[in-house]
Amino acid sequence: WAALPKVSAYVDISGVNGSPVKTVEPETLKVSLGGAPGRVKRIAPFEDSGEGIAYVLLVDVSKSLSSDQFGQMKETLAAFVDSMSPTDQAALITFGSEVRTIQDFSPDRSRIKEKLAALAPTDEDTAFYGAVAQGISVARAGTANVPRRRVIITLTDGVNDFAGGAGKDDIIKSLEQD
Repeated sequence: WAALPKVSAYVDISGVNGSPVKTVEPETLKVSLGGAPGRVKRIAPFEDSGEGIAYVLLVDVSKSLSSDQFGQMKETLAAFVDSMSPTDQAALITFGSEVRTIQDFSPDRSRIKEKLAALAPTDEDTAFYGAVAQGISVARAGTANVPRRRVIITLTDGVNDFAGGAGKDDIIKSLEQD
């Protein structure tokens, strides 16, 4: 997150075996931005920052999902929304034959769960790449009152089978920027 000359980065630091490294001194890290060297001034666990996370929830509403599968997805998402911290927010996007932003970022868990409860598998196709593109767009566009750390979570049973729209290469290019 850039507010020049300051840049905040959210990173996971793992050891050789993949386990989290708990203590790292700032001077032991080497950083650069656009080829220019930088200096790490401070390292702090995210949970100590007091910041929330802005979640973009992408939900497949294609008919390839059975009623049971879709019900499990909705239950899982509702439990996830309940588990969000008070400083977290979520946006809800559905995808099938079309990609729709159902709810922009909101801290209102009841509203998010209400919108989630109204969903059903109704569409013939799965515009997965279009949904990821929309998710990236929504994540980028969050306003000042939305937490800076952004996460996209996708619930789907399959792959993109929608002809047209964003493709895999488009998504990869977008993700390289973020």
